[in-house]
Amino acid sequence: MITQRRYQTTFDSTTVQELLSLPDEKYTHPNLPFEVATFTKKVPFGREMKQTHFFIDPTWTFLNHGAFGGVLREVMDTAQKWQNYVETQPLRALDRDLLPLIVSVIRKLSKFVHADPLDLVLVPNATNATTCVLKSFPFQKGDGIFHLDVAYPAVIKQINEIAAQKSLTVYSRKVEFPLFYSEDIITLVDNALKECPSVRLAVFDHITSSTAVTLPVKELIRTCHKAGVKVLIDGAHALGN
Repeated sequence: MITQRRYQTTFDSTTVQELLSLPDEKYTHPNLPFEVATFTKKVPFGREMKQTHFFIDPTWTFLNHGAFGGVLREVMDTAQKWQNYVETQPLRALDRDLLPLIVSVIRKLSKFVHADPLDLVLVPNATNATTCVLKSFPFQKGDGIFHLDVAYPAVIKQINEIAAQKSLTVYSRKVEFPLFYSEDIITLVDNALKECPSVRLAVFDHITSSTAVTLPVKELIRTCHKAGVKVLIDGAHALGN
């Protein structure tokens, strides 16, 4: 039987895996050193939400939330509390508390996204995440990578860089607007994969950044898998939408 230790140092890395593997009935989340914000009231989207939860200048209507989104007031407050907590006793915070707290976050997040906690990794941002996947994917010389022209620009740059480093071919297709039917994108991708048999990885946004289109990712994944192509979903804007 695996028992949860009171403290785990940074040298106790195997304990992270053990804690992530524990069934819910045998796991206890660590106590937080302070109270965090809870959201019990639904706030309608619009002016009230902006005034209640954001610092954004009320004289501005901020549309580009995806690229340079404002932080929630509650998140900023909680982040400041964590900074203060760490500085009061850095050894305790970083060498004793950090890894169990990371485990707790991953376990809670796994329920939100319906995933196995062992399949989740916390990263600084979505661009860092796509970099990790692209650089670790087992490409062979001559393989292809596919993306749509509505992909996030930084991810397209990553794809081109990886392609140059590993002698890969990049394939892209243009999404025509206005877009009325999701089947149009599915057909576009299906035809492209038939025309480009060397493709080994396809990269799609879940919700596109500049055009704010929700792509039919489930259907795209099925289409790609049918063609023997792995899929990387850039889901930067998907959670909570």
